[in-house]
Amino acid sequence: MKTPKKIRFLFFLILSIIAYLVCTFSLFELNWIVLPLVSFIILYIWLSFLAIDLQHHRKHHILRAICGLTILQMIIFWDFDWHIYVEILFFHGAIVLMMYLLFSQLKNRIRFSAISYFTQGSSMAIVAVITMFFSVLIMGKYSQIPFSCDEIEGFPGNLFRSSSNAEKTLENTDDLSLNKPEIKLIFWRTIDFLQTEVFQPQGSINKNSCEFVMNLLQKTQMNGGFQLAVIVLLYFLLSGVFKIILWIISLVGFGIFLTMKPLGIYSFEVVERQVERVK
Repeated sequence: MKTPKKIRFLFFLILSIIAYLVCTFSLFELNWIVLPLVSFIILYIWLSFLAIDLQHHRKHHILRAICGLTILQMIIFWDFDWHIYVEILFFHGAIVLMMYLLFSQLKNRIRFSAISYFTQGSSMAIVAVITMFFSVLIMGKYSQIPFSCDEIEGFPGNLFRSSSNAEKTLENTDDLSLNKPEIKLIFWRTIDFLQTEVFQPQGSINKNSCEFVMNLLQKTQMNGGFQLAVIVLLYFLLSGVFKIILWIISLVGFGIFLTMKPLGIYSFEVVERQVERVK
C-alpha cells in the first residue's frame, strides 16, 4: 500500500475506532441514547470509506475481528438482561452486513458508481437489522415508548417539505462542484425513492391502527411473555422511518466523497478481469 493510501486508511480507521468506542461505551455502559445514535451514524459513514481500503484484505480476518469484538463486549458488559446481548449482536451484525454489501459492490460491478456504492447502506437488509436493533434497544431502556403516532406519521411529510426547500436552494446555487443537471438528477432520484419506497408504505399504517399498536405496546412492554411480539410490532412501525434516515446518511457519505474526489484523495484505474462463463 502506497504512503498516501496508508495515510488515508489510517485516517478513516482511527475515525471509525473512535466512533465505535464512543457508541458502544455510551450505549452499553452509560445507557445513553442520543450520543450512541449520533456516533453510530458517524461510524456508518466512515465504514463506507474504510471498506475501499480494506477491499483487498482477507475478508475472514475482518470477520474474525468483528466476532472477537462481539464476544469481548458480551464479556465486558456482562448482565442478566437479555436485551443487552441481543443489542450487541444486532449492532455488530449491522456492521458485518454493511461491510459485506460494500465489498460486493466494489468487487462485482464492472464500473464503479459512487451513488450506488454509498447508498448500499440504505438497502432493505440493513434497514431490517438496524430497525430490529433499535426496537430491542427501546424494549430494554424504556418503560414507555418514547415517541407518539403523530411523530411517526409527521416525520416523512416534514422531511418532504424540507426537501422542497432544498430544491429551491439548489436552483439558486452557482458555485457547485458538479453541473446543475447532474445535481438535479441526483436530487430528484432521491425524492422519487422517498415517495415510492418510503412515503407510500409508511402511509399504509393509518393513525387508528398505529394508536392501537402503541396502546398494546404500552400495556405489554414490561411483560416478558409479549416482548417478542412487541419487537415485531415496533419493527413494522419504524422501518419506514429508518429507510429515510439511512438514505439521508448514505447521501451524506456520497457528498463527502464528491468533495474529496477533486482533491486527488481517490483515483480510478482500469484493470482487466477474467470472467468465467458457461458455454
